[in-house]
Amino acid sequence: MSINEYMNLIVTAFYAVAFLIFLTVLPYMYLRKRRNIKVLESQIKSKIENGITLDPKLLNDFGKALGLGHFSSREPVYKLLLECNEVERFNEINDLLQKIKKEEPFDDMPDEVKPSLIRITDLVEKSEDASDKHLLLPINKILAKYVELEANKEKLKSRSRWSFSISVISILVGAWSLYQSPSLNDIEKIVKSEAVVVNQDNKPIKQD
Repeated sequence: MSINEYMNLIVTAFYAVAFLIFLTVLPYMYLRKRRNIKVLESQIKSKIENGITLDPKLLNDFGKALGLGHFSSREPVYKLLLECNEVERFNEINDLLQKIKKEEPFDDMPDEVKPSLIRITDLVEKSEDASDKHLLLPINKILAKYVELEANKEKLKSRSRWSFSISVISILVGAWSLYQSPSLNDIEKIVKSEAVVVNQDNKPIKQD
């Protein structure tokens, strides 16, 4: 087998593997996420039944342990509230859900500042001074800018990873194209074969 045939085989195999990864990884990731949500739901239910007090931060920590985001970590609580028919347990789950709803507007904010923002929100809601309603505006603007910068940093990291992958693929394709191109000996043979032309009487003549 020639080098060109080997390179064709390698490139074909590369694209076949990439296609298979695309077909298998995405469904696997979705199924794993749904399975982890089920596991989290079971754990939350078990802890509530055993009298363990939960809060939004604990839920996020549980979610992180299973590779789940904020929303996915809270999804089981809504389902448990819907399915619960015991008054006392229903109230416990509902209290937890109300705490979650207080945190939801600050989901994108750093965990360190969430308690302070929630506390300020409570104070503002209880305040009779109308000007207090705007206390959170400048804080939210500054923190939103911080979150935006962090998000841009993550995007740059992601782009760098993709750029590296594309560069590797380009090198492989370039190497394949190089091996596919004719060698100097091949070019010389083609030029010599083209040197034989047909004259007007259809008799071949060899050019010097």
